[in-house]
Amino acid sequence: MRYLTGRQRDVLLGLLRGESTAKLAESLFISVYTLREHIQNLYGKFNVENRHELTSLFLKDVISELAAFAEEDLTADPPPGDSDLEL
Repeated sequence: MRYLTGRQRDVLLGLLRGESTAKLAESLFISVYTLREHIQNLYGKFNVENRHELTSLFLKDVISELAAFAEEDLTADPPPGDSDLEL
């Protein structure tokens, strides 16, 4: 993954949470203008043109990892003793 500054990570996480520009700027204690500059820098780093493309890029990776994990989990033998659990 490309190197991100701490602030860029904060901005990206806010975008992935679906926060509005105003709410995210307020929570980061920066102006909306400064936040927009950070967002534009992220677009450039990841070669995307808008918020939807940026978040889709990351969510696609998360979904792929979850699917791989679920597939591993389904094919793995259960740990010893798990089948003996009583509820």
